[in-house]
Amino acid sequence: GLDWLCSLIIKNYGDLNHKINFVQSLRSSEDYIYKHVLNVAILSAIIAGQMGFSVGRINLLVKSAILHDIGALKLQQLPDAEDLDDGTKEVVKKNTQETLDRYGDLDEEVLRLITQMQELYTRESDAEIPAGLKESVNANILYVADAYDRMTAMKSFEEPTSEVKAVRELLADEERYNKKIVNALIHAILYPGVCVELSNGEKGLVITENEDNIFEPTVLDFRNNNLYDLSDPSVKQTIEIADVMKTMDNRIKLDKSLLEEYQAN
Repeated sequence: GLDWLCSLIIKNYGDLNHKINFVQSLRSSEDYIYKHVLNVAILSAIIAGQMGFSVGRINLLVKSAILHDIGALKLQQLPDAEDLDDGTKEVVKKNTQETLDRYGDLDEEVLRLITQMQELYTRESDAEIPAGLKESVNANILYVADAYDRMTAMKSFEEPTSEVKAVRELLADEERYNKKIVNALIHAILYPGVCVELSNGEKGLVITENEDNIFEPTVLDFRNNNLYDLSDPSVKQTIEIADVMKTMDNRIKLDKSLLEEYQAN
């Protein structure tokens, strides 16, 4: 069923011409890996589609994403944290390679890509990433998708990182996360209808997105109905988006009728 699953993900997410609300459900240690690899596959398809990759290349990415963490299933205690210690990362890497090596019909490109991605993941504590790994666009797509999902996943033991904070963290570390890949990912968030918290303590609704900078849309202040164009230099000196408003189950707070009313105006 692997090829069928890859085709389904690519069909739904590999050629999006619109933004999506990437909703996540609560995870436990029992289903963390299952939900994680599916989300990494979906995010990889979205990124690759935004970057104009061929269907064959997207298929390689999606298949590798689904299999990249399979070694974690051999752990006595399945991980439910975004940050594993270095020793556990190496065990997962070894288990994954041993499991995949037993299946002779897997494409060598898939095995190579998973190995490269795991090298990036296990080297997170290193000061520098080898040049060869930096140049592998496919591996870095998996790495960015993996990092973003681990940050924003709903977990039973702590609050998830919001999309805004996760993206800012990815953009802030250009040495580790490829900026072009991160930019392809962030086209999926802060679209009209997202409710945000502003740095001045107010809360508002994104009315118009900013294609050049997702952190500088036009926002309607709920309290006083002021409109803030966060791309305006005089405004962004004092006001910026602090975070995205979420309910406990990680769904966007959206009043469609309110959005349509202000878009019409």
